[in-house]
Amino acid sequence: RLGMEQSIPIGSGSILMNRLRGSYSFYIPVEFTNFTEGPQALAFNIQGGTILGDLPPYEAFIIGGSNSVRGFAEGDLASGRSYLQATAEYRFPIFSVIGGALFVDAGTDLGSAGSVPGEPGEQRDLPGTGLGYGLGVRVQSPLGPIRVDFGLNTEGDSRLHFGIGEKF
Repeated sequence: RLGMEQSIPIGSGSILMNRLRGSYSFYIPVEFTNFTEGPQALAFNIQGGTILGDLPPYEAFIIGGSNSVRGFAEGDLASGRSYLQATAEYRFPIFSVIGGALFVDAGTDLGSAGSVPGEPGEQRDLPGTGLGYGLGVRVQSPLGPIRVDFGLNTEGDSRLHFGIGEKF
């Protein structure tokens, strides 16, 4: 999936900005265990983006959190003009409506924190690059999978994340 957003300046004080993003996911069916019936898969996702032109600090990419690098709080890994992140998950069934996942997430601002006006990533002393890993439970509901993940990160912290739907 590729995407582009563009702002067009109208009036004084307006910004001219292009946000480019890309994401690619793929899945490999596996059978590592046979203790429960149901599909098992290795799931992979890589995504990245950059901002061309003017960059207000509130438009910077933030990295960390339940839909980014788990084990970090929302935005506690990086804030940058560019980013790259990758995820690998092993998804498996536990009971009829309950599944599990083992995951590894990695993310980086590609050293672009200093190019964000006001340098919010540097002001908050964010690491800029990091790794999160852990395990999660998925409960099938009428809304889709309800996700609970426990993640550890390379800074020595841990965090519990909640979400609806798979991360990707």
